Amino acid sequence: LPEEGIELRQAGFTQPILVFGPYFPNQAQAFLDYDLMPTIAGSGALADLAAHVKGSGKTLKVHVKVDTGMSRVGVRHGEPAADLIKKVADTEGLQLNGMYTHFAKADETDKQSALRQIDAFMNTIALVEQAGIKVPVKHMANSAAIIDLPQIYLDAVRPGIMLYGLYP
Repeated sequence: LPEEGIELRQAGFTQPILVFGPYFPNQAQAFLDYDLMPTIAGSGALADLAAHVKGSGKTLKVHVKVDTGMSRVGVRHGEPAADLIKKVADTEGLQLNGMYTHFAKADETDKQSALRQIDAFMNTIALVEQAGIKVPVKHMANSAAIIDLPQIYLDAVRPGIMLYGLYP
């Protein structure tokens, strides 16, 4: 949440902070004031954030959340995601810093669902790269994928429950 990012900034942390929750219109000023990276999951959020950044004199790094099967938050994989990422890359005041997705079932023994999500995400990355857009950080590996799917570490991994010593 942006509030958690603000607490970290107030505690002196200067490292990049990505807010995984979706961006909501009333949050723009917090992202600007505390140099937090929002997650963009749709064109409405992009338009609102762009309107707030415009004229601020600041550049905000953002990540785009791609829905590859969790069906909770994110722009649909494939062309819809590639189109949104192109718009982000072309928006003044915003800098595309990353794109990610979240596994729905990587913790299950049967990895077929996770493998389909990997294919969907990799295909989306290919569409973005074919459009000439470089995405600096691509990530999708959660705790279960860190353990069972090392082929999908990409540029970053996101350990969660394993940080508490629990097996996903």
